[in-house]
Order: sequence, then C-alpha cells, then structure tokens
Amino acid sequence: MAGFTANQGVIKVTQDVTTGGVTTEETVFDTSQPMVRIIGELKVRNISVDFPDLNRRFVPVSTNTCASMTWDGQCLERRNTYSVVDPQDSGVSTVLGSAPRDEDGRLISPDVVIMQAKGRRTLAGRDPRFDQELVSTLPTREFPFQGSVQLEIAAESNGHSWLRRYVSVRLAPLESVPRARVVLDSRTSSRQIFNNNNQYNIFRTGSARSTYSFDFKFLFGKYS
Repeated sequence: MAGFTANQGVIKVTQDVTTGGVTTEETVFDTSQPMVRIIGELKVRNISVDFPDLNRRFVPVSTNTCASMTWDGQCLERRNTYSVVDPQDSGVSTVLGSAPRDEDGRLISPDVVIMQAKGRRTLAGRDPRFDQELVSTLPTREFPFQGSVQLEIAAESNGHSWLRRYVSVRLAPLESVPRARVVLDSRTSSRQIFNNNNQYNIFRTGSARSTYSFDFKFLFGKYS
C-alpha cells in the first residue's frame, strides 16, 4: 500500500503504479539509498563560439586532350580546374569556470553535474556549394546539455554528411583534483568536397564562418 514511512531514521515514500490492470507498489524516495546533494552552482553568460571559414583552393586536372598545337607539332594539353573544400578536423577549448570549494578553500570533485544551456547563432555561415545558410540544429529554448550538442550539419545528395559542427562540455583536472575545471569544446569535422563536373563554384559563395553565443548554468552534486 502506497504511503510514507519513517523507521530508525530512514524515510521512505512509495506510490501505487497500475499497468495492464496490475497494481504494484514502487519506491519514489528512500533515504537509505545514496542521494544527490547540491553543493554549488556555476553560471556563465555570453560565451562566444567561433567556427572559422573552410579552406578552399583550385586543383588542376588533366583531360588528356590537346587545347592547341605548337608550331613544331607539340600538343598543349587542355587542363580543367576544379574548386575544392579541404577536409577539416579542428577545435577550440574554452574554460568556463571550476567546481565549488569547501570551507577550507579546497576544490570539490563533483559526482554529478546537471547542465542547462541557452544559445543563439549570431552569424550564419553559408554552404560553400550553394551559397545558402548552413542548417542550424541548435534548440531555440533552454535545453539540458548532455554530452555533445550538434549545431550545424551539411549533407550531400545521398544523405551522407560532409560537415558537422558541435560543442561539448567536460570536466578537466585542476589543482590535482581530477574533475574540477569546466571546459567547453567546439569542434568542426568535415570531409573534402569538390565541384564535380562544375556542379558548383565554391569560390562564388559567401563565408562558411558561423558564430554562436551561449549562457550556461551548472549544478554540482555529491552523493550522500
């Protein structure tokens, strides 16, 4: 039967859950189990993330045909020039702050970190193939920040992505404490693309550089 009990300093709350006509009693609160105690918070605002433009270049390609002949009968080869976006795998790390300290000023390594974020794109990069804005997948409202958050993606006609831009948060060592420094990583990962049969001219399009601004809130917890 659902209810509230207190026995030898242990508080327990249960509720009845009915599934398929069968009612069972489930525990929703039990102080005998490890619980998370919030030990501090960190708020940071207006954190800038800058994804630079992609590197573009011309590549000459042999056609094995003669554009013209010299006076002595030599073939001057016709060569085509293709525009190429080079592959990229790069990132930037930004320190956002640190975990809380105890009353003696020593850093506390948290067991749990709850993250909330809100962001907006302040400059929209353009797809170098079509001169259209890159698609942003950033949520428009505040969202729980877990693992990595993808911000932009560009795909080929077969659906395979050739460009991804994303951010992630990690805890790094600080003052001999293994999980105390809060670090934001922004990363670009892309494959090489080129204008197959002059399908598009990537040198006639705008910059692919994009910028974002974020506000973060972190809650640090310890099991007790």
